[in-house]
Amino acid sequence: LDYLGSVVFAITGTHCAMIAGMDMLGCVIVGIITATGGGTFRDLMLGKRAFWVEEWEYIVLCGLSALATFLFWDSVAHSLNLSKDDMWLFWGDTIGIGAFCCIGAISGIRAGAHPLIAALCGMFTSS
Repeated sequence: LDYLGSVVFAITGTHCAMIAGMDMLGCVIVGIITATGGGTFRDLMLGKRAFWVEEWEYIVLCGLSALATFLFWDSVAHSLNLSKDDMWLFWGDTIGIGAFCCIGAISGIRAGAHPLIAALCGMFTSS
């Protein structure tokens, strides 16, 4: 579920960057930051190294998802008759937010944080 949420966040971030008119590098960077930024902020607030330093597969997965979105979004969207307002994108993003919120709260609990701080870690991770 974590990988799925990361991929969906990378796709939505990249798609928003494409709509804003960014080039390929900008779109990939925005996609990666969208997918990993909340967890990075959470880890830094807990005094830990960012999760992707040791679990680099997240950067690779998000980068490849963002690149594929940039390269193939128009042709896939046209052939499947997708638009930026389709429900699959909304629900995928919603599931990703829920999963990341739980993962963030669990990270806060495992770090020994106060329950309020653990809840904030969930919020940071999912935003």
